[in-house]
Amino acid sequence: MFYPTLDVSDVAALDVLAVAAHPKDAEWFCGGTLLSFAEQGKRTGILDLSTGDMSSRGIPQQRVEEAAEAAKILRVAWRGNLGLPDGRLENNIMARMTLAGILRSLQPRLVLGPHPERRHPDHRYTWEMLRDACYAAGWPKLDDDLPPHRPAQILQGAPDVPAAPSLVMPLTARHIEAKIAALLAYRSQFETEGIREGFDDPLEFPTESRVGACVTGIAVAYGVGAGLQFGEPFYSSLPLNAMTPFGF
Repeated sequence: MFYPTLDVSDVAALDVLAVAAHPKDAEWFCGGTLLSFAEQGKRTGILDLSTGDMSSRGIPQQRVEEAAEAAKILRVAWRGNLGLPDGRLENNIMARMTLAGILRSLQPRLVLGPHPERRHPDHRYTWEMLRDACYAAGWPKLDDDLPPHRPAQILQGAPDVPAAPSLVMPLTARHIEAKIAALLAYRSQFETEGIREGFDDPLEFPTESRVGACVTGIAVAYGVGAGLQFGEPFYSSLPLNAMTPFGF
């Protein structure tokens, strides 16, 4: 590994791993799904590539503490942070091989990542890095002392602009409530109701009520399209196995 900032040697193998650019991202694109899998007895995990240190609010340690609280709400078995520079993520050889080594150690069967069609460039680079690292992790001669491991499935979360997903994860009202609670654990990133502190972009620093409305509205919209009450969308650039779309 090239970035010796995260030791995963003592972490038990995971079934599902979400990889995100910043703390709070995974909660947005797959929070309900992670909780659903945990309830099914799957070992789930989240790897944040950065601490969100470029955020206009909060400090890295605060974001890490908020992330830990959110992980408990979603019953995540493991969460780690690679400590890469927020706003300057790159799909370079060092970052990619480091991520490949982590994948070989954690051995997830299903990997979830951000959709590249997001306005923050870190999401695009995270997806590209993750896609390439998942493939490289399966190389028998990769410069690593761990056995090769290639996830059975890698999926993207939702893009900024709604689009028909490859599949939709069924969620319940309980999953939606937990997802909202996990997002609201990031207290540094939300506005107080009725108060705006110099920021005019409601998407950058939404109020708590807006967070709840957005999560519920998106879950309903994607759920209805799939004949469900609530749903979380996922996208695949490769054909999916109809019998095991999540790779299990």
